[in-house]
Amino acid sequence: MMDDFFEIKEHLQIINKSFLTLGKPLHIDNSNVYIRDTKVLSPGGCSSLESLGKLYSNESTDLSKKINSKEDLNQMSKFLERDREAFIEYAVRDAVITLKHAISMEQFNFGIKLLGVPVTFSSLGRNYVLHE
Repeated sequence: MMDDFFEIKEHLQIINKSFLTLGKPLHIDNSNVYIRDTKVLSPGGCSSLESLGKLYSNESTDLSKKINSKEDLNQMSKFLERDREAFIEYAVRDAVITLKHAISMEQFNFGIKLLGVPVTFSSLGRNYVLHE
């Protein structure tokens, strides 16, 4: 999944089986990179990208996740070879759902006078309670 995992793994922490950066970011190509995971940054029962896509879909924006066969999901490289356009559409939709959720969490965090995308949904809730 990540070619450089063994190079960066010492700088990652694990929370609820998710790799994240806490505190200092990774420095990659002259950029600071914070790693977050939607699974720990979502309300219970709503952590899948499919659930998040439904959460952010409305009359003007359809962010529902594209449905693919189990075979395609289990063999992404074959899916890419077989139907490059559908593969790209699927991958971009996942990225858009993730981006929308991260922006929403960052905006909420900003509303309680904090910066950045929070680490976990429970930390966001804790910070909200402390702010109020």
